[in-house]
Amino acid sequence: MGVLLQLIRFRNLLIILLTQALIFFGLFLPVLKKHHLSIPSYYADFLLLYGFTALIAAGGYLINDLMDTGPDSFNKPEKLIVGKSLSKKNTLQLYYFSLLSGFLLGVLIDIFDQRICFVLIQPILSTGLAFYSLKLKGIPLLGNILIAILSALVPGIFLIFFQNEISGLEDPDKSILVRWIIAYSIFAFISSLLREIVKDMEDMEGDKSFGINSTAVAFGIPKSKRIAVVTSVLLCISLIIWAMMSFNGNMVLWTYPLILIITLVRLTKRLSLSQEKTDFAGVSRGIKYFMLAGLIYILIFSLIHFNK
Repeated sequence: MGVLLQLIRFRNLLIILLTQALIFFGLFLPVLKKHHLSIPSYYADFLLLYGFTALIAAGGYLINDLMDTGPDSFNKPEKLIVGKSLSKKNTLQLYYFSLLSGFLLGVLIDIFDQRICFVLIQPILSTGLAFYSLKLKGIPLLGNILIAILSALVPGIFLIFFQNEISGLEDPDKSILVRWIIAYSIFAFISSLLREIVKDMEDMEGDKSFGINSTAVAFGIPKSKRIAVVTSVLLCISLIIWAMMSFNGNMVLWTYPLILIITLVRLTKRLSLSQEKTDFAGVSRGIKYFMLAGLIYILIFSLIHFNK
């Protein structure tokens, strides 16, 4: 069981599921309760979405580990699982199981919730993740951008899944939901892009040895750092806009984004001074914690805005 949890990147999977849980319980439920809508049925819908997301993400991690056994044996031999703790054949079987399960769950969502797209979304997203592992990972920036887009879809998929419910709401509740989901999708996109670029710098030597033309391999460390700094600046700007958008007279809603911006500036400075693999690994971990801190902002906003 421990090997399986490591293989599907259980900690990363928890962050993905935590994102959706905070959006559902922090934004959707307060609005639904305000409009006296049937809450039990939405819990069931959310569990279906939860399982759907988990299966797609787990499949993405499985195919990535399957394709990256060579570079991973160089970059992080202590974390290597495929070919060591678990055979490639068994890993491939798990991957096929996740694909089939996700597809069947998409069918159930479309049938029982009268939706018409999830049976198509699953193969599109799974194909995108597989294509990244097979081809796009070796194309500078393009692979990073694809992962960032998929990260943005973790919150963004709510706009698709609950589109009928959202369209039936009245302003300002409707605009609050849409604005916050879009805002966090942008935050997830830019922060994920930043982390992916830093991870490329961390794994540069291993990728280079196995012919993977990642962003760091193609552009070199100095230029990759400059790209990361520009990405960090864009993230700072998005946080400022986010704070202005959510400010309602409560200083906490302004102070918290300011703390996030200060943290990001410190991480960017640390990145500019990084030289060794361990330095970049530390910055990458810092960005992950920064992303978790960004999630908490949803909870803070919910507690302040919906309990006035």
